Amino acid sequence: KIVSCLEKRVDLDGSVLIPAYPGLYGYFLSLAFDILSTDDKNIGDIDSESSVSFDVHGIQVLFCCFDRYCNYEKYGYDVNATSVESWSSLRHQITQHDMRTALGKGLMRAFVAQNANIGTQKSSSIVAKGSCADSSVNLDQLLGPSMQ
Repeated sequence: KIVSCLEKRVDLDGSVLIPAYPGLYGYFLSLAFDILSTDDKNIGDIDSESSVSFDVHGIQVLFCCFDRYCNYEKYGYDVNATSVESWSSLRHQITQHDMRTALGKGLMRAFVAQNANIGTQKSSSIVAKGSCADSSVNLDQLLGPSMQ
């Protein structure tokens, strides 16, 4: 998973781990761009979180990495580098604007999928509650004549 390589984790001893070297963010972001673009082309009915490639948390991680990628000098990850050439860059066909647009559309799809999943859970719980209520009404109707 791309997100697993890019997100920060806290180890048991409290140290922060980032599996991927920040200099490789361009490669990971280019791959994420391809996946998000494919999702955008194959858009249909989004009925669950399984119909999108990245969930809301995954898109948030990609946004954070893209921010670090765009501001590499500010974060100062590569102390030996004097230029952006030491960092992997996005493919030359992908502009920062294109990447932001893909991430924004991906976030939109992730929210829609998450909301569809929540709506499905609510409707199934309503059906379950309704069936219990119906059975209690039926029980009252069945026991009513014998109690008189």
